[in-house]
Amino acid sequence: MHRRWETETRYYETIVNTDLWGECVLVTVWGGKSSRLGGCRTVAIGEENVIKRLTHIQDERRTHGYV
Repeated sequence: MHRRWETETRYYETIVNTDLWGECVLVTVWGGKSSRLGGCRTVAIGEENVIKRLTHIQDERRTHGYV
């Protein structure tokens, strides 16, 4: 599952994958569109929490003006 939010100058992405042991992993990537600055974070997340966490991130991104 992959989601992307953007403003005029920035982006934020979430990717849900499974690791080698079959556990859900949430990868978040963010940065500027015209700069090399940004970051990435990988967090193990329970399968039952994926939708709840993605909904929270989506609400947070919209609050900050991302589309």
